[in-house]
Amino acid sequence: MLKKYSFFVMVNVQTSEFQVFATAMKDWRLRVSAMKSSFKRWANQTEESEEFPYRDYYRFFISEREYAYILDKGMYTEDTACEHVKTLTQRMRDKCPSLDAS
Repeated sequence: MLKKYSFFVMVNVQTSEFQVFATAMKDWRLRVSAMKSSFKRWANQTEESEEFPYRDYYRFFISEREYAYILDKGMYTEDTACEHVKTLTQRMRDKCPSLDAS
C-alpha cells in the first residue's frame, strides 16, 4: 500500500556523521521531536532498567550537536521507502565525501 513518506537526514555537525530516516508521519519534524522525546526518557533511566532501549539514533542527541534536514517526500510502499533511504544515503556520500554515513 502506498503511503506518503518524508525522508530526512540527521547530522552530527561536529563529527559529520549522518543517517537518513524515513517516516510516514504527516510532518517529519514531529518524528524528530518524538525521537528526541524518546531519548530524553531514556537518558533518565539506568542501564539496568528493563526499558533501557539504546537506539542507534540516540548518538546524535548525546552529542548535542545534531541537525535534521528534509531531503525528499513522496508516495512509497514500505519496501520502496527502505530502498529510497539507501539511495539517498549513497547520494549524500557521493555529494559530500567528508560525511560519514552510519
